[in-house]
Amino acid sequence: MKDVALSVSFLAGFLLKFSLCAVEIPDTKIVKLPDTKIVKLPDTKIVHQTIEDSFACRKNNPALSVSIVKNGKIVYADGFGVNSLKTKEPVTNTTLFGIASLTKGFTSALLSKLTDQNRNYSLNSRVAEFYKNYPVFDGYLRSKFATIRDLLSHRMGIPMHNFIRFDSTLNRKNLIRRLMELKPRGRFRDSFYYSNIMYGQAARLAEKIGKATFENLIQNHFFQKLGMTDSDFFTTANESLTDLAQGYLDVYGELHPVPFELSRRWSDLCGANCILSSAVDMAKWMMFQLSHGKNQDGRRVMSEDALEDTHRPENVLAKSSLSKYYTKPNVPETFSQTGYALGWRTGHYRGYNIITHTGSSWGYKNMITLFPDMNVGIYTAMTGDDEDFLYRYSLHQYLADMYLGVTPWLNTKSICSFPEPWLPVKPKRSKPTINKNLMPKRKLDDYLGIYENPAYGKIDVFILDEANNKNKLIAEYGYTDLILYPKSSEDDFFFETDGIAAMLINFGTIQFKSTNGVIDKMRIPSFEPKDPPIFKRIDKPRSKSPVDPTDPETVVPKDPLVPSDTLMTKIPPKSTGQEKTMPQSKTGVSKGQKTIKEITKADPDLINTETRKTRVENVPDNLSENQPDLSNTETVVPSKSKSTDQGTKTGVKNVNSDLPKPDQSGLVNKVAKSTEKVESKIPVKSESSVDTSNVPLKTVTTKETVQTSTKKSRRQRQTPPPSNIQKKAETVTNPPPSDIQKKAETVTNPPPSNIQKKAETVTNPPPSNIQKKAETVTNPPPSNIQKKVETVTNPPPSNIQKKAETVTNPPSSNIQKKAETVPKPKPTVADQKPPTPA
Repeated sequence: MKDVALSVSFLAGFLLKFSLCAVEIPDTKIVKLPDTKIVKLPDTKIVHQTIEDSFACRKNNPALSVSIVKNGKIVYADGFGVNSLKTKEPVTNTTLFGIASLTKGFTSALLSKLTDQNRNYSLNSRVAEFYKNYPVFDGYLRSKFATIRDLLSHRMGIPMHNFIRFDSTLNRKNLIRRLMELKPRGRFRDSFYYSNIMYGQAARLAEKIGKATFENLIQNHFFQKLGMTDSDFFTTANESLTDLAQGYLDVYGELHPVPFELSRRWSDLCGANCILSSAVDMAKWMMFQLSHGKNQDGRRVMSEDALEDTHRPENVLAKSSLSKYYTKPNVPETFSQTGYALGWRTGHYRGYNIITHTGSSWGYKNMITLFPDMNVGIYTAMTGDDEDFLYRYSLHQYLADMYLGVTPWLNTKSICSFPEPWLPVKPKRSKPTINKNLMPKRKLDDYLGIYENPAYGKIDVFILDEANNKNKLIAEYGYTDLILYPKSSEDDFFFETDGIAAMLINFGTIQFKSTNGVIDKMRIPSFEPKDPPIFKRIDKPRSKSPVDPTDPETVVPKDPLVPSDTLMTKIPPKSTGQEKTMPQSKTGVSKGQKTIKEITKADPDLINTETRKTRVENVPDNLSENQPDLSNTETVVPSKSKSTDQGTKTGVKNVNSDLPKPDQSGLVNKVAKSTEKVESKIPVKSESSVDTSNVPLKTVTTKETVQTSTKKSRRQRQTPPPSNIQKKAETVTNPPPSDIQKKAETVTNPPPSNIQKKAETVTNPPPSNIQKKAETVTNPPPSNIQKKVETVTNPPPSNIQKKAETVTNPPSSNIQKKAETVPKPKPTVADQKPPTPA
């Protein structure tokens, strides 16, 4: 029975399986994506008209430039608006715009290409390797393991600190010293902290690898090989010879032109935002990216693997506040950005992979979007403002739909009104109302002084006395002036930028802090909200005596980059004049070192008169690296004092001392030991007990010093000579001392009495007989042997020498004697001068 049951069940299963196989499955329709070669190009007239109409509703954007590429060809490139509101010259497809952060794509491509061609480096090379494994960041992990790839993917965990670029003394060379002082706020390689200054450091590493300036490297590796003949740099361009669109700031509905000098200084680090380019040139750049590293002629400019490495996501992007504007179901289509590669963001639009990036700088707004799978690229640049990126994003999505062959979900009307009708429009910011005539609760003098932050540099606070700004506090930070307006709360101020950086920040906040009632710190939350920099006062507070050796603020703590036997003593600044920093040893000013006045007197070019922020540093000469520096020169002023060390020759030498090296002066230790032995035997003066002449005084001339600047310190205004009325007023105010005052001074400072004279005699007695004998033993009179040696060394002249002298200089003859004896003739009447009329 069991066998029958098993056979029946087996037969039933077989029949069921056979019946299932006999069922016909209907054919499913396979949806094919449109082929980029098959999709027809849209009507250029429609595209042009839509761009023109949507731009017309942008009242505060004077200029716009657009270019589109598809299948290796430029299918659209045009300009809209005017270059300048003054000249009214029309924008063309060759007009230059600052491309801001789109420069990052060039920086990452350059480093990827350089490391691909150089076996000694890669994108995974550690930053510390370029600085002899010196700790270049705060913390062990970053200093030890941070790589070029970490810099380019914003995973260092260090806040932006963008306004550090206001400092005139900051450059690509010394940037690494500033990065050492910045504290991280995110986890290393596990956070996204967007940072422009990290790309400035990346540009410096490119200079070290390529052994040329960043500008020359970009020019040689990309501009020339891609035919980008219009492109230039803010740092090297000549404003008068360039077809450049004037940048504009939109300040509460009013347009203000951005000075070219500001753009140049702000872009000095270059790796993040220094490139100028046109619509045509950026089209060539997009075709290079989409063709896997080839130019228009099909020639390979960069290896495919090296270029693809810059497109691969390295960091994760969190959902931003802008995502709601371009995500379903809020809007019909989703434009997402989920990863950050090397100078590029990655994401999707309509299911297509995209590589994109935006750029925003003072006066310029940009965006680039690439569709690698569809071989389509879109670039836009404009002047003015674009709050929340809404116009750029909307215009790019409309153009993408047109060239991807799909029906656009946006049109002219919706681009102008976006985010309406889908989302409500964000209300515009209203101009704040500030009482600029409010007086602080302290005296203005209490805030005066020089404040310093190890990363940001120095800020000089003084009283402004101008026609339109009487009795206003001004904080001068590099090439930027911050005019301060008191708040109702004590020691808190609003500030607005002035000078070439006018209208950049309106209004920020500065907070002064006090200890025991004395202002000693300054905090600026507007510079970096996530990590507000704190500036410590480095000069003597006004409320204390000018000389107080017990005051710990008189001497700045030891700098790890300066030898331990050298301290920097700060002198309180006067109300006018340049800040002074006097290098001194522990016991006083070392011999041979020159003050700022002496250096200026010897060579005025050593002092940066434009920014009034020339740095005078005591840096050991052995800290320089072997390879020449690429962007800066340091002038070495040698010490005149005699020293056992070899002196440094005067002149300008190229130094690559981004970071100090460990002390290699073995001779210095020997000399120090020998001087200690001598000091233990022979008493010497305190001034010569510590000789720092082996540490030459260096005046660093930054790049800003060479180039002309329109910024002039308000402290350097020349006051006219006093008039006669002012002199009389001074005489009345300060009359000469009367007889009573003279007698009072005589009573206050009487002549020394006999007792004081005797006390001085006891304090400094005449030398005793023992001391005289000791001096005689130390310096004995010459012996007879020494006299004989001197006689042998310098013998008296012989008779032959005397005769030779007589022949050389013979005595005068009788004729010469008679000629000298004959008196001179008296002057005749003709020779006599007529009498002078009364």
